[in-house]
Amino acid sequence: MITNPLLGTFSPQLFAIAYGGIPLRGLADADDAVKIEHESDAWDWEVGADGEVMRTQTVDYRASVTISFMPTSTSIAILEAMRAADQATGKGAKSLVLVDLSSGSVWNSASTFIKRAPDRSFGKKAGPVEYIFQCSALLENVMGIQQTPVG
Repeated sequence: MITNPLLGTFSPQLFAIAYGGIPLRGLADADDAVKIEHESDAWDWEVGADGEVMRTQTVDYRASVTISFMPTSTSIAILEAMRAADQATGKGAKSLVLVDLSSGSVWNSASTFIKRAPDRSFGKKAGPVEYIFQCSALLENVMGIQQTPVG
C-alpha cells in the first residue's frame, strides 16, 4: 500500500528559452512545441569474427532543437533578424539555453545557429512557425544528472 504517492508537475509556463541571451516567447499550442533530437547515438557497437562484442562511445553531442511558435509571436521578428545577419556575415552562432523550472532541468549550447528560414503555410487556420536550431554541443543537466563530455 502506498501511503505517500509521488506527484510531479510540469507547467509549460515554467519552461524558459533564450537564444543569444534574448528570451523567446509565444510558443505554439502543440504537444511538441520544443523538440530536442540528438544527431548520434551515445554508443556504437560491433561484433568481431569470434563473436566478441565491443562498444564505442561516439562523443558526438550535436543536436537539433525545433521550436514551434505561434505565427503572431514577437520572437519571429527577432529570430528572422538574427538569421538574416548570420546568413549575411557567417558570424551568427549564439548560445541556446532551455530551462524547465518545474524539474530544474537545463539544456545549453554555447554555439548554435538557425538552420534555415522556417516553412510557412497559410489557410483557414494559422499554422505554427518552426525554427530548427543546430547545436554544436548540447549539454544536458536533466533533473540534476549532469552530462559530462569526454575529452
